Amino acid sequence: MTDATLPVPRLDFRKFTNSPHLIAIGLTALAILVGSIALPSGSALAVFLFDHSHKSFFAPIYPFTIQNLMYVMLAIGFAELWTRRSATRREQGYLAQKLLPESLTQK
Repeated sequence: MTDATLPVPRLDFRKFTNSPHLIAIGLTALAILVGSIALPSGSALAVFLFDHSHKSFFAPIYPFTIQNLMYVMLAIGFAELWTRRSATRREQGYLAQKLLPESLTQK
């Protein structure tokens, strides 16, 4: 086969929309958006939670602040924990089915 006749791989977007990581990022972005709208800029809570003030170094590029980036990274970490927990529970289910012979030695 030549390069011109190779099939073009297609992206399956269903795989990405069911990802806990993307769901976590989306929920975090939504929480930042709601918090930015609900809290007035410059209020003590807005500065504390989102670094949302006119005196901030990041004021020209808000909502791209270090605090908001940290929220997104925290959400990705929680999504990774959720993914690993799900995989562990699935594997425990496989072990509970006793499909493989177990060692007879006692510890």
